[in-house]
Amino acid sequence: MALKSMTGFGRGEANGGGVKVAVELSAVNRKQFDCNFSIPRELACLDAKMHA
Repeated sequence: MALKSMTGFGRGEANGGGVKVAVELSAVNRKQFDCNFSIPRELACLDAKMHA
């Protein structure tokens, strides 16, 4: 039997140094990895590093 569909989801949270971070990943029938971030404006300077 061949695999015809693949869906995945994951969520993680971490706290430290007065900062709380939550990450959610989801994929639906994609062959490539695409990463999108929703971050506060104060952290916009980190956007390029997160995509590297």
